Amino acid sequence: MSNVLKNTRFDAIFLAGIHPSAAEIIKQIREVGVYVPILGTHQLDYDELLSIAGKTAEGTIVNTSFDQNLPNNYTQNFVKQFKKKYIHSPDSFAAQGYDALKLLAFCINKGDSPRPVVINTTLRCMKKWSGTLGDYTIDKNGSICPNQIFFKKFNHGMFEFIEDNFKSTSGIDLVKDVTIRIPVNGVILNVDPGYTLDDTSIDIIEQLFLGLTDFTPKTYEIAPELATSWTSSSNNEIYTFTMRKDCVWTNGQPVTAHDIVWTIRRNIKPENNCSLSHILYILKNAQSIHKGQNKNLSNIGVSAIDDYTVQFNLEYPASYFPALTGLPVFRPLNRKAIETYGKDWVQPQNIQTNGSYRLVNWSRSSMMILRKNIKYFDAENVSIQEIRYYIIPNNTLGLSMYLCDELDILGANYLKIPNKELPFIQSHPILRKQYYKESKLNIYGYGFNVNLPPVDNVLVRKAIISAIDRERLIKLVLRGGEKQAKTLTPPSIFGAVDNAEDIGIDFNPVLAKQLLSQAGYPDGKNFPMIELSYNISEFHEQLARAISLFLETYLNIKVKLSAMPWSIFSRTDRKSTHMFRFSWTADYPDANNFLNELFHPSKSINKICWNNKKYAKIVEMAAVETNISKRKEFYKQAEKILVEEDAAFIPLFYDNAHCLVKPRVKNWYYMVMGGQHIRDWYLK
Repeated sequence: MSNVLKNTRFDAIFLAGIHPSAAEIIKQIREVGVYVPILGTHQLDYDELLSIAGKTAEGTIVNTSFDQNLPNNYTQNFVKQFKKKYIHSPDSFAAQGYDALKLLAFCINKGDSPRPVVINTTLRCMKKWSGTLGDYTIDKNGSICPNQIFFKKFNHGMFEFIEDNFKSTSGIDLVKDVTIRIPVNGVILNVDPGYTLDDTSIDIIEQLFLGLTDFTPKTYEIAPELATSWTSSSNNEIYTFTMRKDCVWTNGQPVTAHDIVWTIRRNIKPENNCSLSHILYILKNAQSIHKGQNKNLSNIGVSAIDDYTVQFNLEYPASYFPALTGLPVFRPLNRKAIETYGKDWVQPQNIQTNGSYRLVNWSRSSMMILRKNIKYFDAENVSIQEIRYYIIPNNTLGLSMYLCDELDILGANYLKIPNKELPFIQSHPILRKQYYKESKLNIYGYGFNVNLPPVDNVLVRKAIISAIDRERLIKLVLRGGEKQAKTLTPPSIFGAVDNAEDIGIDFNPVLAKQLLSQAGYPDGKNFPMIELSYNISEFHEQLARAISLFLETYLNIKVKLSAMPWSIFSRTDRKSTHMFRFSWTADYPDANNFLNELFHPSKSINKICWNNKKYAKIVEMAAVETNISKRKEFYKQAEKILVEEDAAFIPLFYDNAHCLVKPRVKNWYYMVMGGQHIRDWYLK
């Protein structure tokens, strides 16, 4: 052995021995004059190594699964109690032994039996467990492995971690006391405010970026946020906002009016293809610039009067304009970050934000972590230190995680509560105290591709709508007390049509058959299979199956259900599918946000590829009309064309927000428009 050591060059020695014999081998290695590092296993992770090997143990490196400094409640409580009883700190064997007993006790309690076969079954059904070593992974065979490994070096008579493992690994370690845990469905597509359409992204943007205005809780009045005040011209065509001077980016640079001007110009550029650029059409020359007719970006109706004063010139009077300035597409972005990193500016290492939280971790398939932004102007009043958005594949799993105390909130604009479980929750002695039902300014329905046969025929569209039993849908599938919808705009929104107006198409299976026969398909004969698409979700699938059953039962129509991930569904045009899920939650409480910004032929997202010139003219007149009664009349006419005369959209129901909120989440309230104000909540 000594000859090998002396005559062979090597960088290190791997020692697979166990304590205490390995300690003797270390002494012998040093005695023959070999001083390269010794790499041992976790079997050498003993503080008593010094008593045997003495100074010869210097430089020995071992791996371990235990770091007593992990910011984990289990770890810190164990270390505290261990030191209290035994004076010295615990080593990895003490921690592993403690975890083994705790896990055994957990399995006995969960299985309600100490029998080995029951314990084994319980273990195999578990996927993970948390203890003093952090999170463990448990496979179907019952094998238990800690998720983290650290390396330590014996130095000056004690083990020290080689490098700052805490930084590299505990960046995503959960500290429950300061972290709120929120589930979302599907991947988080984007946190760029110019490209945001889904509820999850809107909620995250609310935490990261400030708008000039926001809504107050409960009353939903327009309130200043990045702005301190604003004025308007007598005709409501020019708005001037004065901005806060204490708002900065996370790099410490001030947020100015120039940031707003640059952002709006960036979002209106046709080559940038921003999702919500049509909302900017209210600004002077915005539409002509976006359509490529006006090449001068500086002609758009926004300008910086000075560093902290921004002015907007509108195409037409709009008393609701201050509400628009809080929408994502209006929120200022950091020019330098975007120009430096391009599309990668939203990555945690590159992004600059100005809101109450900052982005620190983004694993697209599993989780996003936000942490309190200490540069936020009101940081001292932000209590919750960390937000975790967990990507959960289905609602049932989400409810299980909530019941196992792995989530703090379920439902509302996050991962939905399984509808079939609502009666159970509402009657449960504990859960019913954590349950909240809130009204949503939301419409749920289906859009038609009005250019794709056979639904290009208005008689076919009317027949399909007439065959849908909304009452049964709500009672048997939704089970949440949702309100039937025959029109697009939800109640409580300015311009919504009252039910007494009797606009829309009722459930009438007899009429449905007659209409289909008039369209050339008596009893559904020779009617081609149509496709209904939706993004993957238990909730959406249940509804789609119910709709297909109605159409097959009453019209003898076959429907192909096409479920796809949100990342694909949100980017796919609707030119190849006959019907598709379409829902919308109000950005601001005006029917313009629904009738004009969703279905105007050329000034909206217009997913249904619909072009009705009469409708377009009516919603345009409503947008500029200052007389309240006349505006309401215009909106009523528009609703009748959309959902009755042309039957281009199927309104199904006005949704409710069903929420479960853990008692430890205090000052929680639900924001029906925009993202949630997590900055106002606290944990106890």
